[in-house]
Amino acid sequence: MNRLLFGDNLKWLRDPKIFPDASVDLIYLDPPFNSNADYNVLFREASGAASQAQFHAFTDTWNWADAAPTYAEFVDDCPNTAVVEMMDALHDLLETAIVGVRGQGKAGLVLIVDGLDKIAFRELEGGSNTHRRFFINGADKLASLKTHVVYTVPINLAYSPDFAEVSQTFGWTCVPVPMVRLHPCPAPAARKMPAIPGWDESASAAPAASGLKAMEKLLEKRVQAAGLDMKEVFDDLKTVELLCKITGGHPRHLLMFVRAAIGKVNKLPLTRAAVQSAIKEYAQSLGREIPGEFWPWLRHFQKPAIGFPPGLPDHVRQGMLLWLYIFEYTNGQQFYCLNPVIELLPQLHEGHGS
Repeated sequence: MNRLLFGDNLKWLRDPKIFPDASVDLIYLDPPFNSNADYNVLFREASGAASQAQFHAFTDTWNWADAAPTYAEFVDDCPNTAVVEMMDALHDLLETAIVGVRGQGKAGLVLIVDGLDKIAFRELEGGSNTHRRFFINGADKLASLKTHVVYTVPINLAYSPDFAEVSQTFGWTCVPVPMVRLHPCPAPAARKMPAIPGWDESASAAPAASGLKAMEKLLEKRVQAAGLDMKEVFDDLKTVELLCKITGGHPRHLLMFVRAAIGKVNKLPLTRAAVQSAIKEYAQSLGREIPGEFWPWLRHFQKPAIGFPPGLPDHVRQGMLLWLYIFEYTNGQQFYCLNPVIELLPQLHEGHGS
């Protein structure tokens, strides 16, 4: 049956669905009695009489300090029954779906698992964390699906040494989805990296207008999907421009600000005041959460920067990327820039984070 059962022994043994009558040939019990006694191996003389010779065999005293590493290894390696059953069901569903799409003349199926980049980062006992547990310890399960799968991961994990393990498991590297570039790339003369083969420097140095136009187009598509017109939704095109600029080219932030602004008005159109109020609330939340040690490093990214400054602590670098204090731009020459909302915070300009 190859099944591991958690719970009271008698409860499971009395369950006829788990153990039907006459289904067990042998039961071997070797429990930890915890008798708090020492046990020795005893010897006999050649005559059969008891000998004084003996040596210590084991101590039957339970100790958590000795058991903890074994327990942790058990928890990591033991298959979670619910997860195993879920994965089996998913495999069956995918097989059915693949047969269906191929029956329609398609080559195959691509499964996109979005939202995993939002998994909260939390330190765990033993030096691990929630990201490592899910993406690295669980990499074999994630890679076991028999179709093409695209997983989203927290961007800080892509900059972690741990991610090499994920790349080996999946046989593919992490590809950051580029932000919409609203800034000119840093001047080629300031570049600290060699030119990228095939990179069009003239295109990379293009003005931000093309990026703004792309963000506005994205917003327009959403409005049209709702059966509305841009002039019905926004009081002025300047309001649209403000929304697009403050996102720094982050599409999700664009929709976040629109959603927050909708909550500020009783009816359309969205006003500039409503948008500014939504932006202000987000800025205040950032001001409360940004650690004091981050502020000196954030100032480095007030202008687009290629690479990270010398001496930047690894946990600060990963934190700035994970919590979107800085944005990474890879469509063209790779560079980094401050989240524009942080520019509104006085801490950035006061020289301290308090």
